[in-house]
Amino acid sequence: ELTGHVATRWYRSPELILLEKIYSTAIDIWAVGCVFAELLQMCKEKQPDFKARRALFAGSSCFPLSPSQKPSMFIEGLPISPRDQLNLILEIRGTPLEEERKFINDQKAEKYLQGFGKKEKKPLSNIYPGAPKEALDLLDKLLCFNPYYRITAKEALKHPYFANIRKKSLELEATEQITLLTDQAGDANLLSLAKIVLEKIKPHCFTAPLP
Repeated sequence: ELTGHVATRWYRSPELILLEKIYSTAIDIWAVGCVFAELLQMCKEKQPDFKARRALFAGSSCFPLSPSQKPSMFIEGLPISPRDQLNLILEIRGTPLEEERKFINDQKAEKYLQGFGKKEKKPLSNIYPGAPKEALDLLDKLLCFNPYYRITAKEALKHPYFANIRKKSLELEATEQITLLTDQAGDANLLSLAKIVLEKIKPHCFTAPLP
């Protein structure tokens, strides 16, 4: 059980938005899917003008972590705007079926989700017409609404999309618990965290002095 306020809004998974208290590395897989979607958008067939490219779920609010200051409607008494993060996810991924909602433990969160109404799932091929079918299939699995059905990192590496580029000999699996840089820094500010990251990567890329 971890803190509820994690991840940048645009890459926040449904279970975090719905304030599930217990979650797993599946939240990171969702974020990877969002980044992968941005890479697919770089195909000229999708968006020739690089200035017009943007995140797949570029929400401007996300109740209750960062609620809209000018809501256009209320669901279960909660303020919602058209650019609400969950609303944007549902606009593309569609309203989850009952089986896909089984991970939701809070009844209020369930009613909140249902309050957005019925939305049809949009074919990813229409959003990314220049992407190969293997890429679209992988993206669909990365952005599965239910975290328990979402593809894992190991499963993703075995996906046909990586068949011609995967090098198993270069893959390393941790044999002990990994301590993140942010955990080492405690309550450090942004500059302190930046310096820690630079110190970590400096031996591998450059020798410029730290600010």
